[in-house]
Amino acid sequence: MNETRASNIELLRIIAAFGVMLLHVHLIILLQMDSGTPNAWIMYFGESLSIGAVNVFLLITGFFMYRLNTRSVWKIIEMIAELISVKLFFYFLTALLGKQAVTLGGIARCFIPNNYYVIFYAALFFVSLYYNQTIQKLTLKELRMCVILLLMLFSVWPTLIDLWSDLRGEPVINLSTITRDGGDYGYSIVQFSMMYVLGTYLARRKDKKWQHPLMLLLVYLVVSAVITVWARIAHAGSAFFLGTEYAYSNPLVIIGAVAVFQLFRQIRMKPNKAVNRLAKAGFTVYLAHPWLIRKIPMAWLVQLPPPAMVVVLLAMLCVVYLICWVGYEIWTVATGLFFRLLEKHKLSINVEVIL
Repeated sequence: MNETRASNIELLRIIAAFGVMLLHVHLIILLQMDSGTPNAWIMYFGESLSIGAVNVFLLITGFFMYRLNTRSVWKIIEMIAELISVKLFFYFLTALLGKQAVTLGGIARCFIPNNYYVIFYAALFFVSLYYNQTIQKLTLKELRMCVILLLMLFSVWPTLIDLWSDLRGEPVINLSTITRDGGDYGYSIVQFSMMYVLGTYLARRKDKKWQHPLMLLLVYLVVSAVITVWARIAHAGSAFFLGTEYAYSNPLVIIGAVAVFQLFRQIRMKPNKAVNRLAKAGFTVYLAHPWLIRKIPMAWLVQLPPPAMVVVLLAMLCVVYLICWVGYEIWTVATGLFFRLLEKHKLSINVEVIL
């Protein structure tokens, strides 16, 4: 099957975008809830189901980009331009609503692309050219050993060190392979690179005998349940926080991301224009949703019965996604011609030329 722009993967992009929104909703809701209520357990489980969303995006990136030896600089410039535009839009909207005053300093800050995902992704976008040169030369067995080594060094080991720190109540210094203070919860180019390489391995692996859909779904649900129990134990007697259990580098989080990615790979879908079109708005959703979810009436939401809370929350996130999709379409119409003209003036990095 030609998996480029395959609707099954595009559907996964949409679901991963919902996962990112849920992560940020939970950060707000769980701080307002009694941790012993059924609703709190549901929210914790939802957090566990969603925590692998960023890893899923990175797996998709590695899956599709490892064969490519050219990177257009304009693509990253367009990402940064959209980030700045979103910041400016909500800055002026907030001012228009009387929530803040417009200042030169405030406008200037909108032009600073201070978004960890954009910065790390831009770095990965270019450095992966050189990853690809090595990956394409490795046999599948060699690549598998490389992935195992990366996971042991940059997932298992730092997670054990961070867990030790959690149990001690103070950081274990100078033992982690990520930073001297710990694994930084997967917020690093190391994590992005590791997931990219793992995505390339999944792309090259053809044997699917072990990938039964029901088994993959079971793995995903069991891993999410274990993370939920881990989180409830870690948070006993305290407010909600993002700890080792919810680190992107946690092996359980990575296993869950791989399971759901492999599950969607096996879904057979005919090309669906609606799904493909909606999926293109994923980056806009990532950029714009934090401003929008602040308008969701969380205090009222958490008082609903559990089934109603889940349905209403998902319905609200659907509305947020559609609003972001409209914003994406407006952005595309407004800037599409400009960036297409820029693309005609080649500004790219070709690893074969550099080498």
